[in-house]
Amino acid sequence: MTIRAALGGDDARCVMIFHLCPLWPNMAKNKPVLEAVNPSGLTEADWIAVNKVRRAYERGGWDAFWSEFETFGDDLMLQIMVLRTLFPDVMRQAIKDELGEAGFTLGELPGLLKKTMQLATEH
Repeated sequence: MTIRAALGGDDARCVMIFHLCPLWPNMAKNKPVLEAVNPSGLTEADWIAVNKVRRAYERGGWDAFWSEFETFGDDLMLQIMVLRTLFPDVMRQAIKDELGEAGFTLGELPGLLKKTMQLATEH
């Protein structure tokens, strides 16, 4: 079974998370406990979202997790905060890979963000 089929669809976020996750085979067979591994910096809204997907997962597994996750709509920051809280290593690797594909390193990220903020305030 492919990851995409196991996750029940074409959602790129789902494929990305478990494509990068070295624990995927065990996670698909077993039902691990989802813990808030990296809760630093979470707002009250972030905590509510994390708990929603955790409760959904506990009730109905991965399908329920992703169904609840999809209710966040286009709120990319909320999605990132939830995923980075539950899967920090996977998110770190995903960011590193995306930066690498764009020709940057993780060490250059602070400078890129600073430059982006400066450009945004100039316009």
